[in-house]
Amino acid sequence: MNDDFDNTHDDAEMFERLQLDRDRSVELEAQRDADEMAAEPYDPWTVTLDVWSDVFAGPVNEDGERPDELAFYVRATFPNGRRFAHVATFTTLNQTCKEAEAKAQKLLYRVTRAITRDEWNGPVNSPHWTETYPEYGSAYYQSSDAEAEWAAQERRMDQEGR
Repeated sequence: MNDDFDNTHDDAEMFERLQLDRDRSVELEAQRDADEMAAEPYDPWTVTLDVWSDVFAGPVNEDGERPDELAFYVRATFPNGRRFAHVATFTTLNQTCKEAEAKAQKLLYRVTRAITRDEWNGPVNSPHWTETYPEYGSAYYQSSDAEAEWAAQERRMDQEGR
């Protein structure tokens, strides 16, 4: 057998290196989160909250097209550029754009009210929030390998068919 075509060892080695890189990345992210929270006490008044929308391809219609739809959600941005999105999204699939946006605005009001009542623990480590793209050019974007991390996440999502 020709050794030039036997890539089994190389593939296993590459997979092991990728796994170690991924594990190290998760470890570094956890350490970065811990350092960030320890260095700077969490202050909900420094977080900027807004309603944001993303475009996504809707289901195939009777003409065989996939019309654009909108998903509205509440987004929290830290002063350093780190961002989180609330898991509740309001889409235009079964309601008008104004109705979907109004529901997101109502959620924004509820989160803001929780802050004023000192009932909000923030988006970090919350089951109701998920980390999303950092603010482009921000300190958080520059301190992390944001472009590489998000590109890798997009590739994984494409592979999973999301």
